[in-house]
Amino acid sequence: MVLCTVWRRNADRGLGSSSSGSEDESTVIFAGIAFLSFSIIVEALSVWVYLTAAMRFMVGVMTAFMQIVLGAIMMKLVEESYIGRVNGTITPLLMAGTLTGSALAGPLMKSITLVPVYGLSAIIILIAAFASLSMKLGESTASKMDQSGMHLD
Repeated sequence: MVLCTVWRRNADRGLGSSSSGSEDESTVIFAGIAFLSFSIIVEALSVWVYLTAAMRFMVGVMTAFMQIVLGAIMMKLVEESYIGRVNGTITPLLMAGTLTGSALAGPLMKSITLVPVYGLSAIIILIAAFASLSMKLGESTASKMDQSGMHLD
């Protein structure tokens, strides 16, 4: 609900067009990541198939929503000529993180049971959610340019 309200407010005025835009974007990112952490706990403790299926569905919707928000933030913060390079760098990093997490899950499962492993992953993701609140999303690249089109950097 928080995500829809903030998203609608940003859509009405343009993403990040006001001084509180970066705060709203950080809130959206925090809410999405915190929901992922919560859903991991629910899925780990769930004994009902329909609850687990509903949580998986909601995580899928949230992931799609977060992809849209993060894509809009990236397009705002990265120069147009660098967007492909940034995407080309981020994608392998995400894949490496997925592979690393999968590689660590096996040894953790052997040393402790399933529910604590899920709990540990939820705690790590929740820490990342709180870290996202301190992100400085800054100004758009258009505001870094002077009127002649030259970068001020």
